[in-house]
Amino acid sequence: MNVSKTAAQVKKSSDPIFLTASDARRMEAAEEHGALFHAQFMHRHDARRGIAWEAFGGGHLVFVAKGFPVGRAHGLGFAGKITTEDIQHVEEFYFRHDSAAQVDVCPYADPSLFEYLNQRGFQVAEFNQTLARWILPGDHFGQKLKGIEIRPIKTKEGEQWSQLLARTFFADQWQQFAELFWPWARADNPLTLAAFSGGRMVGAASGLMVTGQKLAAFLWRLHRAGFSWTRNSNGIFAGASQSGTAGGM
Repeated sequence: MNVSKTAAQVKKSSDPIFLTASDARRMEAAEEHGALFHAQFMHRHDARRGIAWEAFGGGHLVFVAKGFPVGRAHGLGFAGKITTEDIQHVEEFYFRHDSAAQVDVCPYADPSLFEYLNQRGFQVAEFNQTLARWILPGDHFGQKLKGIEIRPIKTKEGEQWSQLLARTFFADQWQQFAELFWPWARADNPLTLAAFSGGRMVGAASGLMVTGQKLAAFLWRLHRAGFSWTRNSNGIFAGASQSGTAGGM
Protein backbone atom coordinates (compact mmCIF):
# COMPACT_ATOMS: atom_id res chain seq x y z
CA MET A 1 0.00 0.00 0.00
CA ASN A 2 1.34 3.42 -0.90
CA VAL A 3 1.05 5.64 2.17
CA SER A 4 3.07 8.55 0.81
CA LYS A 5 1.32 11.91 0.96
CA THR A 6 1.52 14.66 -1.58
CA ALA A 7 1.66 18.30 -0.54
CA ALA A 8 -2.01 18.64 -1.43
CA GLN A 9 -2.92 15.83 1.01
CA VAL A 10 -0.94 17.16 3.94
CA LYS A 11 -2.99 18.97 6.57
CA LYS A 12 -0.19 20.10 8.87
CA SER A 13 3.59 20.34 8.72
CA SER A 14 4.07 17.58 11.31
CA ASP A 15 2.34 14.94 9.16
CA PRO A 16 4.69 11.97 8.57
CA ILE A 17 6.59 11.77 5.30
CA PHE A 18 6.94 8.39 3.60
CA LEU A 19 9.61 8.68 0.95
CA THR A 20 9.46 7.18 -2.51
CA ALA A 21 12.49 6.58 -4.73
CA SER A 22 11.58 9.76 -6.58
CA ASP A 23 11.60 11.73 -3.32
CA ALA A 24 14.97 10.25 -2.38
CA ARG A 25 16.46 11.17 -5.77
CA ARG A 26 15.38 14.77 -5.31
CA MET A 27 17.03 14.88 -1.89
CA GLU A 28 20.23 13.40 -3.29
CA ALA A 29 20.17 16.13 -5.97
CA ALA A 30 20.68 18.76 -3.28
CA GLU A 31 24.25 17.70 -2.55
CA GLU A 32 24.88 16.62 -6.14
CA HIS A 33 24.07 20.02 -7.59
CA GLY A 34 25.79 21.84 -4.75
CA ALA A 35 29.01 19.98 -5.62
CA LEU A 36 28.52 20.52 -9.35
CA PHE A 37 27.91 24.24 -8.83
CA HIS A 38 31.07 24.49 -6.72
CA ALA A 39 33.24 22.68 -9.29
CA GLN A 40 31.97 24.71 -12.24
CA PHE A 41 32.43 28.00 -10.38
CA MET A 42 36.01 27.18 -9.36
CA HIS A 43 36.85 25.98 -12.88
CA ARG A 44 35.66 29.27 -14.40
CA HIS A 45 37.98 31.16 -12.07
CA ASP A 46 41.03 28.91 -12.55
CA ALA A 47 40.91 26.37 -15.37
CA ARG A 48 44.46 25.18 -14.54
CA ARG A 49 43.47 23.42 -11.33
CA GLY A 50 42.37 20.15 -12.92
CA ILE A 51 38.79 20.41 -11.69
CA ALA A 52 36.54 17.93 -13.49
CA TRP A 53 32.95 16.75 -13.61
CA GLU A 54 31.02 14.33 -15.73
CA ALA A 55 27.38 13.37 -16.13
CA PHE A 56 27.26 9.62 -15.55
CA GLY A 57 24.78 6.93 -14.56
CA GLY A 58 21.93 9.38 -14.10
CA GLY A 59 24.02 11.51 -11.71
CA HIS A 60 27.41 13.24 -11.72
CA LEU A 61 31.04 12.51 -10.92
CA VAL A 62 32.70 15.59 -9.41
CA PHE A 63 36.36 16.26 -8.60
CA VAL A 64 37.67 19.55 -7.19
CA ALA A 65 40.94 18.71 -5.45
CA LYS A 66 42.55 15.77 -3.69
CA GLY A 67 41.30 15.57 -0.11
CA PHE A 68 38.74 18.33 -0.70
CA PRO A 69 35.38 17.92 1.10
CA VAL A 70 33.51 18.54 -2.17
CA GLY A 71 33.73 15.96 -4.94
CA ARG A 72 32.18 12.50 -5.04
CA ALA A 73 29.97 10.39 -7.29
CA HIS A 74 26.35 11.43 -6.78
CA GLY A 75 22.99 10.08 -7.87
CA LEU A 76 24.08 6.66 -9.13
CA GLY A 77 21.61 3.78 -9.22
CA PHE A 78 18.44 5.80 -9.75
CA ALA A 79 18.39 5.50 -13.54
CA GLY A 80 18.52 1.69 -13.61
CA LYS A 81 20.88 -1.15 -12.85
CA ILE A 82 24.60 -0.58 -12.29
CA THR A 83 27.30 -2.84 -13.74
CA THR A 84 30.80 -3.61 -12.56
CA GLU A 85 32.04 -1.65 -15.60
CA ASP A 86 30.17 1.40 -14.26
CA ILE A 87 32.00 1.16 -10.93
CA GLN A 88 35.31 0.70 -12.74
CA HIS A 89 34.56 3.88 -14.68
CA VAL A 90 33.97 5.76 -11.41
CA GLU A 91 37.28 4.47 -10.03
CA GLU A 92 39.17 5.45 -13.17
CA PHE A 93 37.69 8.97 -13.08
CA TYR A 94 39.05 9.61 -9.59
CA PHE A 95 42.27 7.64 -9.90
CA ARG A 96 43.23 9.83 -12.89
CA HIS A 97 43.30 12.67 -10.37
CA ASP A 98 45.24 10.64 -7.77
CA SER A 99 42.19 10.78 -5.52
CA ALA A 100 40.09 8.28 -3.60
CA ALA A 101 36.94 7.14 -5.39
CA GLN A 102 33.98 8.07 -3.20
CA VAL A 103 30.35 7.28 -3.94
CA ASP A 104 27.25 8.59 -2.21
CA VAL A 105 24.81 5.71 -1.92
CA CYS A 106 21.13 5.98 -1.06
CA PRO A 107 19.08 3.00 0.21
CA TYR A 108 16.53 3.78 -2.50
CA ALA A 109 19.09 3.23 -5.28
CA ASP A 110 19.00 0.04 -7.34
CA PRO A 111 20.45 -2.89 -5.31
CA SER A 112 23.00 -3.52 -8.05
CA LEU A 113 24.89 -0.43 -6.88
CA PHE A 114 25.49 -2.02 -3.46
CA GLU A 115 26.36 -5.35 -5.06
CA TYR A 116 29.08 -4.05 -7.35
CA LEU A 117 30.53 -1.59 -4.84
CA ASN A 118 31.03 -4.58 -2.53
CA GLN A 119 32.57 -6.63 -5.33
CA ARG A 120 35.01 -3.82 -6.13
CA GLY A 121 36.16 -3.59 -2.50
CA PHE A 122 34.41 -0.43 -1.36
CA GLN A 123 33.61 0.01 2.32
CA VAL A 124 31.21 2.30 4.16
CA ALA A 125 33.04 5.43 5.34
CA GLU A 126 30.14 7.20 7.01
CA PHE A 127 26.39 7.08 7.44
CA ASN A 128 24.18 10.14 7.13
CA GLN A 129 20.52 10.79 7.82
CA THR A 130 18.12 13.38 6.50
CA LEU A 131 15.54 15.31 8.47
CA ALA A 132 12.75 16.83 6.41
CA ARG A 133 9.40 18.51 6.91
CA TRP A 134 6.56 19.82 4.84
CA ILE A 135 6.43 23.57 4.27
CA LEU A 136 2.85 24.66 3.71
CA PRO A 137 1.26 27.97 2.72
CA GLY A 138 0.72 29.99 5.85
CA ASP A 139 3.54 28.39 7.84
CA HIS A 140 5.52 30.80 9.99
CA PHE A 141 9.03 30.23 11.29
CA GLY A 142 9.29 32.22 14.47
CA GLN A 143 9.49 35.86 15.31
CA LYS A 144 12.44 38.08 14.57
CA LEU A 145 14.98 38.00 17.39
CA LYS A 146 15.63 41.27 19.09
CA GLY A 147 19.09 42.57 18.27
CA ILE A 148 19.62 40.15 15.36
CA GLU A 149 19.60 41.37 11.76
CA ILE A 150 19.43 38.83 8.92
CA ARG A 151 20.05 40.14 5.42
CA PRO A 152 21.79 39.37 2.09
CA ILE A 153 25.53 40.03 2.18
CA LYS A 154 27.20 42.94 0.45
CA THR A 155 30.01 42.42 -2.06
CA LYS A 156 32.66 43.66 0.40
CA GLU A 157 31.47 41.12 3.01
CA GLY A 158 32.16 38.02 0.90
CA GLU A 159 35.57 37.22 2.41
CA GLN A 160 34.34 37.67 5.97
CA TRP A 161 31.29 35.51 5.20
CA SER A 162 33.47 32.71 3.75
CA GLN A 163 35.87 32.76 6.70
CA LEU A 164 33.02 32.60 9.21
CA LEU A 165 31.68 29.40 7.62
CA ALA A 166 35.18 27.90 7.36
CA ARG A 167 35.76 28.53 11.06
CA THR A 168 32.36 27.06 11.91
CA PHE A 169 32.88 23.85 9.93
CA PHE A 170 36.62 23.25 10.39
CA ALA A 171 37.63 25.03 13.64
CA ASP A 172 41.42 25.17 13.94
CA GLN A 173 41.88 23.85 10.39
CA TRP A 174 39.71 26.54 8.81
CA GLN A 175 42.53 28.18 6.83
CA GLN A 176 43.02 24.97 4.83
CA PHE A 177 39.42 25.24 3.63
CA ALA A 178 38.98 29.00 3.40
CA GLU A 179 38.25 28.84 -0.34
CA LEU A 180 35.66 26.08 0.08
CA PHE A 181 32.90 28.65 0.51
CA TRP A 182 34.00 31.21 -2.09
CA PRO A 183 31.57 30.05 -4.79
CA TRP A 184 28.65 30.67 -2.44
CA ALA A 185 29.78 34.11 -1.24
CA ARG A 186 27.91 35.99 -3.94
CA ALA A 187 26.10 39.21 -3.15
CA ASP A 188 23.95 38.73 -6.28
CA ASN A 189 22.46 35.52 -4.85
CA PRO A 190 19.41 36.39 -2.71
CA LEU A 191 19.89 33.12 -0.78
CA THR A 192 23.33 34.20 0.50
CA LEU A 193 22.51 35.58 3.94
CA ALA A 194 24.33 36.67 7.06
CA ALA A 195 23.17 37.28 10.61
CA PHE A 196 24.49 40.28 12.55
CA SER A 197 24.45 41.10 16.24
CA GLY A 198 25.64 44.52 17.31
CA GLY A 199 27.02 45.05 13.82
CA ARG A 200 29.12 41.86 14.02
CA MET A 201 28.58 38.98 11.62
CA VAL A 202 27.66 35.93 13.70
CA GLY A 203 25.99 33.55 11.24
CA ALA A 204 26.03 32.67 7.55
CA ALA A 205 24.00 30.58 5.12
CA SER A 206 23.54 30.26 1.39
CA GLY A 207 21.78 28.12 -1.16
CA LEU A 208 20.93 27.57 -4.78
CA MET A 209 17.74 26.64 -6.53
CA VAL A 210 17.87 23.31 -8.37
CA THR A 211 15.15 24.08 -10.88
CA GLY A 212 15.07 20.66 -12.52
CA GLN A 213 14.31 19.02 -9.16
CA LYS A 214 12.18 21.85 -7.73
CA LEU A 215 14.21 22.12 -4.55
CA ALA A 216 16.70 24.38 -2.83
CA ALA A 217 20.16 23.18 -1.82
CA PHE A 218 21.40 25.05 1.24
CA LEU A 219 24.90 25.52 2.57
CA TRP A 220 24.46 24.35 6.14
CA ARG A 221 25.03 20.98 7.71
CA LEU A 222 22.08 18.75 6.93
CA HIS A 223 22.45 14.98 6.71
CA ARG A 224 21.21 12.90 3.85
CA ALA A 225 19.65 9.47 3.98
CA GLY A 226 22.50 7.44 2.60
CA PHE A 227 26.00 6.07 2.89
CA SER A 228 29.28 7.48 1.70
CA TRP A 229 31.48 4.75 0.23
CA THR A 230 35.14 5.21 -0.61
CA ARG A 231 38.05 3.40 -2.23
CA ASN A 232 41.47 4.61 -3.37
CA SER A 233 44.04 3.36 -5.84
CA ASN A 234 46.16 1.80 -3.09
CA GLY A 235 43.38 -0.35 -1.70
CA ILE A 236 40.64 0.30 0.80
CA PHE A 237 40.29 3.76 2.29
CA ALA A 238 38.22 3.47 5.45
CA GLY A 239 38.58 6.93 6.94
CA ALA A 240 35.48 9.09 7.20
CA SER A 241 35.33 11.99 4.79
CA GLN A 242 33.90 15.45 5.41
CA SER A 243 30.45 15.71 3.90
CA GLY A 244 26.98 16.97 4.52
CA THR A 245 27.69 20.56 3.53
CA ALA A 246 24.48 20.75 1.56
CA GLY A 247 20.94 19.76 2.25
CA GLY A 248 17.62 19.80 0.49
CA MET A 249 14.17 20.99 1.32
